[in-house]
Amino acid sequence: MYSILDQGYNSYFHAHVYNASFVYFHQVEFINLLINTVVSHGNMYIINFVAGIHNAGIDKYLPLPSFLVYVYLIIILLTSAYNVSNFKLTLKQKLIGLSIFLIISLAMCVVELITWTPLGSNTIWGLQGRYFIPIAPLLLLIFNNPLNSTPLKNFYNKFHWCVISFIVFFLSLSVYIIIFNHIW
Repeated sequence: MYSILDQGYNSYFHAHVYNASFVYFHQVEFINLLINTVVSHGNMYIINFVAGIHNAGIDKYLPLPSFLVYVYLIIILLTSAYNVSNFKLTLKQKLIGLSIFLIISLAMCVVELITWTPLGSNTIWGLQGRYFIPIAPLLLLIFNNPLNSTPLKNFYNKFHWCVISFIVFFLSLSVYIIIFNHIW
């Protein structure tokens, strides 16, 4: 489903939408829209980022349980901090990666604002967690840390088995939910 814009008019929703000049001239209102969007839909974005499955064939949203999604996020964060090589990012490199992540995220919000969001809405429409998947490694690089202490190395050696077990469990549950909801 595509939106055709003709001078700020979204023909799909038959409504006038925000335009780029709104973002430029009304920064405070735009920031309020961003904050309202994150507060209202942040949990949905996180679930959709990790495992939200939208099945267009049966028009049903099939999310995994929230606790499983958050455990998965914790494992991703711990795994991104795990670095046994001598590869080390400087603070400047980490800040550049974070800046690029924020700029791209902001650009995605602006694009959704000017293509999908009708005038007067208090949140940005059309934004989905899956849009952040390609830029997530930029955010995860911030946690990159070489392992110097022996206790930390021992923890991560045991952590391997936890990650492998969780991945098998997570993927099995995902397949079960997809198949169960597809058949019935």
